[in-house]
Amino acid sequence: MSNKMIKKAAACGLSAVMAFGLVAVTEAPKTTNVSAATKKVKKLSFKKKGYVMKSAGRWMNVRIRLNFSPKSSKTKNLTYKSSNKKIATVSKSGILRTKKKGTVTITAIAKNNKKAKATMTLTVGKVVKTLKFKEGTKATKTEGQKFTLHPTYKPSDAATKSVTWKSSNTKVATVSSKGVVTAKKAGNATITATAKDAGKKKATFKVTVKAKAVKPSTTTTTTTVKPVVSGNKVTLSGIDASATQYVVKRNGKEAILSAADVKEALGYLGNPASAYKEWLATTSRTELFVTVEGTKGSATKTVTVTNVNDQYNGEYTVTVTEVKAGTEYNVKAVKTSTGATRNIKVTVASNGTVTAESNKYKVVSDKSATNVTITNKESNSTYTTKKSNGKYTIELPASIGKDVTITQTVTVTK
Repeated sequence: MSNKMIKKAAACGLSAVMAFGLVAVTEAPKTTNVSAATKKVKKLSFKKKGYVMKSAGRWMNVRIRLNFSPKSSKTKNLTYKSSNKKIATVSKSGILRTKKKGTVTITAIAKNNKKAKATMTLTVGKVVKTLKFKEGTKATKTEGQKFTLHPTYKPSDAATKSVTWKSSNTKVATVSSKGVVTAKKAGNATITATAKDAGKKKATFKVTVKAKAVKPSTTTTTTTVKPVVSGNKVTLSGIDASATQYVVKRNGKEAILSAADVKEALGYLGNPASAYKEWLATTSRTELFVTVEGTKGSATKTVTVTNVNDQYNGEYTVTVTEVKAGTEYNVKAVKTSTGATRNIKVTVASNGTVTAESNKYKVVSDKSATNVTITNKESNSTYTTKKSNGKYTIELPASIGKDVTITQTVTVTK
């Protein structure tokens, strides 16, 4: 056999061997690593909670950023989801591609255990670096009040400018998805806003809630004090010093006195100096049956009395003179129609006792006007007013007081 034929035969045999080997390899039964195929992913997580990609048109391998537990369960058999495919998509093999600016949630799920899943936040573009509130960092509110917090973001061109909200104590204050805070009850709470992008910047706002003021309840009672006659005297007792109004009636006539009127009158009685100062300042004033007209600063005024009786009704010219500052005053009243004149001398003792005396009457009062005695020097009759435990008792001659009633209104606030 020639060398040429030997070479040809050898080549054919080698080809046959190679072909047989190739067939043997390709046709050999497949073997499986049983332990790897049955290993179940128990836990899946991303190596970072947030990722940032500068712009659209970029890509990232999602799978290599995953942690598998146990490590031996690492697999390519995963399902991927994007919460917004307009911002970013993920292929079946885990390749993420960015589409436009914004923030999206990427989820990876193990096919052999759908409970094993991992999520991460992806921001395409700039993340928020600084997060604050226009309203500052704290406020004090009252129960029931509402107000809105407004976040501010830096940089101003951050890809995602929105936040999630949380209250540290919802019993004290709640916050809505729009940042509306409602004060619930007294206490302290911290409102936290967290940027939704991958940076997760936070801003906090402290809220102090004060209890709403309890609206006071008021009770109003009206009672009538009637005269008790004993011999030639009449007693009117239980006149409440805290009443807001007194209605005094006698012989069909009525006078309404406010608490302010009584307080002022008693104040002047116990302190003539303040009464004199008010007299000088008066230009026009009407109280009950008396009207005073005059020039400010003048000691002389015109006083008109109406609806009392014929003896006292009419116009008077009244002059008040300060004889000794704070301790002595003279009052002169001249009735215009008759010229009848009445002079009253007012003195203040060193212990504060005030005495006002005319030809007919003498009035003595302590400095607080809690004990007042009026004596008619012509008839020798006495009128007294005494205050004890917040109540006044008045004694009058029966001829004057038997027809007097005092209706008082008392308002109690609790």
